[in-house]
Amino acid sequence: MKISRVISEIAHDGRICMEPQAMAAFRKLIFSNMALGANLDDEEKKSAIEQRMIPRSEGQSTVYLFPSDDYSQQARREFYGSLAEDDEVVNVITIAGPMTRGGGACSYGSIEMRDLIMEAAKVPQVKTHILYTRTPGGMSSVVRDFRQATNYARAHGQKVYMYCDGDVFSAGTFTGAECDGIYAMNTNDQIGSLGMYSAFFTQKDGDKDFITQETYHEYYASRSSDKNLWWRAAAEGDMSLIAAEVDADLEQMLADAQANRPQILDEQLSGKTYRMGDVEGSLVDGFCSLTELAEMALAEWHERDGAALPAKEGATKPAPASDPAAAAIQSSKTTQTNNSNMKSYPNLGKAAGLDTAFEQQADGFVALTEEQADTLEANIESATQADEQNAQALADEQARTAELSEQNTVLTADNEALRQQLTDAQAHVADLESQLSAAQQANSEAQTQHESAMAHLQAQLDQANATVQSREATINDLNATIAELNAGAGERNLGGGAPQNNGTGVQAPKYDTASDYDPSLSLLENKKRKEEREAAQRNSILHK
Repeated sequence: MKISRVISEIAHDGRICMEPQAMAAFRKLIFSNMALGANLDDEEKKSAIEQRMIPRSEGQSTVYLFPSDDYSQQARREFYGSLAEDDEVVNVITIAGPMTRGGGACSYGSIEMRDLIMEAAKVPQVKTHILYTRTPGGMSSVVRDFRQATNYARAHGQKVYMYCDGDVFSAGTFTGAECDGIYAMNTNDQIGSLGMYSAFFTQKDGDKDFITQETYHEYYASRSSDKNLWWRAAAEGDMSLIAAEVDADLEQMLADAQANRPQILDEQLSGKTYRMGDVEGSLVDGFCSLTELAEMALAEWHERDGAALPAKEGATKPAPASDPAAAAIQSSKTTQTNNSNMKSYPNLGKAAGLDTAFEQQADGFVALTEEQADTLEANIESATQADEQNAQALADEQARTAELSEQNTVLTADNEALRQQLTDAQAHVADLESQLSAAQQANSEAQTQHESAMAHLQAQLDQANATVQSREATINDLNATIAELNAGAGERNLGGGAPQNNGTGVQAPKYDTASDYDPSLSLLENKKRKEEREAAQRNSILHK
């Protein structure tokens, strides 16, 4: 691609859906290379992924992830031609860097990507397409190419998904809205910036180059009063014309985005960017690996059996019929589109019992041969008979449903009675639980009183035992004193010896002074015992 193709878009196209930093850097790169006479072509463009097979169970068809933008036209045709009938292909195309129609110093242009998708859509083994994307955005015009490619694929029963592996902004997000789903790798990547701006340089008649001192002159023919009017107005500081055009274009693009992707919220249309994890369900459908997305897309294709899908909304509208020149141009464009982008109807071909799809003719009509019409008629008759059988089966099923409904009514009444019994039982249980709680409370209070009384009695017993021990100690002391007195009576001063008799010759009585105090008895019992012993001794003396 020559530098002129890039300049025509970046330097002169006023409809920009790209991060300003990327736009400024890309513009600087263009003018620097232009000044140096360098070529912006990238002869070795490579896809972000390599061709590989998805592992499958034995006996299943082979599934290929095929980066069609990584192969020459001849290599692509050889690959498609080498496929077995039951092989399945997921066509992957990489969008990396600024998005332009012509490409150059970035990923492939949207024109090339559109053609790659439309080429692959014609291959029976291709079941779906994935746009492997990371981009700061680009020119608003690229969205139309992807819309055309997406609708072409949908007409062939194939969906197109966007897989975000990095930040995706502006034109990239608008393109995602044209797809059948937006999935991502990382929740922390950014998405959004749904907006548009216009950036350009202007010169007006009489401006001077400050370096060369050259004067810029321009003259518009007298019948060209409206030519470049917005440009000339902007050079004079009047941005109203370009503002009206940019606003109108953006409104149409935003309306298309919401029509094609209703989950986009109104507040997400102001140009704000978001963390992908925060906008799951609106700007992003989910998070998975590229292989997981391919598996999901294939499962969806099989569920539909590759049925064709309706076209997406488009901003490009036919010119009003009141403008003959515009109508002629639009008619010419439509004819060219019909000739170069004919629709295909594989399901109609299947219905006719054919292995090939019906193809749209140059006049826009789809014609059937007599054989195809007979086959369709036979199929319709067979389907009608099947419908009648289904109708009878439906009637039988409805009668059975009515019978089951009556049984359900009886069971409902029984269930209601059982529910009432359960309610009564639950109330009785609640009453018993209340009584048990009251009994437990009373028992707790009685236990507390019992423990208090036992503690009081134990205190009294402890006090009585202390008194007994004190008195026993006193008695022991007295007994010791008595024993001491009895043992040393003859040794006291002036005591002399004890008399042997009382002069009559009769032996004097002897008294047992040993203490017989029994500490195991109470004081009263020991006292009584002592009194009884002394009385016995007295009686013994009297009887003698």
